[in-house]
Amino acid sequence: LKNETFKNLTRLKHLFLSDNKINFIEYNAFNNLIDLRTLNLDSNPIERLDFIENLPSLVDLSLIGCNLKLIFKTYFNFLNNLEIIKIASNGIQKFEEFVFMNLKNLKYLNIVNEKIIFLDKEIFKGLEKNKLKLNLNSNYIEKIYNYTFVYLENLIELHLGFNHIYFIEANAFNFMKFLTILDLKHNRLKSLENGIFKNLLNLIDLYLLNNQIRN
Repeated sequence: LKNETFKNLTRLKHLFLSDNKINFIEYNAFNNLIDLRTLNLDSNPIERLDFIENLPSLVDLSLIGCNLKLIFKTYFNFLNNLEIIKIASNGIQKFEEFVFMNLKNLKYLNIVNEKIIFLDKEIFKGLEKNKLKLNLNSNYIEKIYNYTFVYLENLIELHLGFNHIYFIEANAFNFMKFLTILDLKHNRLKSLENGIFKNLLNLIDLYLLNNQIRN
């Protein structure tokens, strides 16, 4: 998409571009879309996202089945109104530290069917006050440490199903006082640390099916 492709569409609020063959979007392609709230780029072979910096009103961003491999922290710097991010089936192995730092309104973060093995706690820095639903299903995550989600103390849903998790430290969920759903199904857990769920006082749904738990 060339610069100013959507010039003069200043009232546009929802843009759906899924299932095309777009592989590159010039930096100023969306420059005039100051009121755009929804952007769907699913199933396009896009490798970079620099252009979204020019969408200050964006609320809902969908990037399913693109060709992203690394998510840079600069991508979301100016998207203060963003509430929903859906990322899936790209082949992403890594997110840069502080990537969601400025997303004070983020409510739903979906990172599904990617190639993430290790979760750096700094990915979630800046989301301490967000009442967030986090979906990390179908990755390659193996371990959850005490500090992994330390910046997500207001998390209300955590989905970690269909990963390769075989170890969770005893205090990994200690500070999640608002968590209502914890999904650990289809992993490789053989045991659970004593008291691992003791501080989840608001937990309603706990999914542990299809693991290898014996004690």
